[in-house]
Amino acid sequence: ILRVAGRRFLARAGGGVEHAAMATTDRRRQRSGEPSLAFQYQLAACCGEGGVTAMAVADDDGVALAEAGALDVCREVLGRVAAVAPRIQAIEWTVLGAGQPWDVSMRKFATDQGDLVVCAIGGAAADRQRALDRSAAGVTRIVAAG
Repeated sequence: ILRVAGRRFLARAGGGVEHAAMATTDRRRQRSGEPSLAFQYQLAACCGEGGVTAMAVADDDGVALAEAGALDVCREVLGRVAAVAPRIQAIEWTVLGAGQPWDVSMRKFATDQGDLVVCAIGGAAADRQRALDRSAAGVTRIVAAG
């Protein structure tokens, strides 16, 4: 009850909870304050959208910070990414693995904490580029928040 200048104001009855009609959708299903786990959740969400087999984020020297999807494929490809990551801004190539060849897209991007590399493995080139765009934006946001 609110009283102003001798008048009483009451909330309307039966209206339900005021915030019940607010939109509560959040596309992020998992969150973490730990950056490496948040990176992994971000990459897993990109893999879950379909189109790519695996994804990884690495530092500028090619050392993996997080991986998602087919981890054996990630590790096989990251072994080769480490050799080129310091020298290349972006590349699309086919990595000849032990099991099969993998189409790979890699892109370096700047964050507040330095350059990172995101790598999308498998699928069509358009799917890999979409995954790179989303991952780079998400990882940049995670780094800025951390």
